[in-house]
Amino acid sequence: MKRVMAVTAATIMAIGASAYLSCTDIRAAADTESFEYSEIVSENEDFPADELTTDEEENTGIKGDVNNDGKINVTDVVKTAAEIKGVAKLDTYCMWRADVNNDGRVDVTDLSKLVWAVSGKDESRKPAVPEKNEKHEINSPVSSQTNIYENAVGTRLADFYSSNYNLYGWPTGQCTWYCIGRAKEKLGADMPAKGLTGNAINWYYNAQRINPASVGTEIKSDCVCVCSSWTHGYGHVVYIEYVDPDTGAIYFSQANRLGWATNYADNGKIEKADSYADFVAQMNWLYLTPVGFVYPDRM
Repeated sequence: MKRVMAVTAATIMAIGASAYLSCTDIRAAADTESFEYSEIVSENEDFPADELTTDEEENTGIKGDVNNDGKINVTDVVKTAAEIKGVAKLDTYCMWRADVNNDGRVDVTDLSKLVWAVSGKDESRKPAVPEKNEKHEINSPVSSQTNIYENAVGTRLADFYSSNYNLYGWPTGQCTWYCIGRAKEKLGADMPAKGLTGNAINWYYNAQRINPASVGTEIKSDCVCVCSSWTHGYGHVVYIEYVDPDTGAIYFSQANRLGWATNYADNGKIEKADSYADFVAQMNWLYLTPVGFVYPDRM
């Protein structure tokens, strides 16, 4: 005989005790009736933490189908509740599917929408289900990266206290010192060990001599932009943190951005350009012109 679990508004409110919304918000989002489900799921059944997704799963997904089994049912409700209460954490792709309202987090709002959808109480709130065999690209990895850098704009992600920035022969606070340390911190790439030397303006050509494949004209995530200066012959280098493949937005960081090592407080802070044209304009504002890009992981 099938066992049936009833989920009431009181259950949702209990789950919401450690989530983002207040009880008032939850009451507004959930119904006071009990919703019955035909799934064979016990209220006390344990659900193991999800493993990493497969290659096939990376290219398919339905909002609300948290465990990606092709169905939106009470199992997805329970897994979402477990994530909210910290009982069992979801992986990146499951989190994307559990974020029903696309606000970048999984909380009681998503849980209540799932409950309504599974119960059939409100079709307008039911997560969209694709036609059979329809492919849905999961943007979670891209979205996660974008969110990290978007939220970090104006703050520093680099850890200047780590050994990556303890560089003999490279003056602390200079742009070259920073880009060497950042590449080592993020990629494990030790550019000086590969033979990179000289002032910033020489980096493109010096890297090209080391390995022609380590330079180019395409801006990419985790590369170094080499710039010539309108006011001096030393040049400047900027670390390209991330390039959003969807919007073209560029997140970057640098040191000694105004020259003469007078602005240490701004060193390493994440900056944003909405496009490559915007990035060039921002460099021009600093009296700089991009020359090319060095790819530290190819040296």
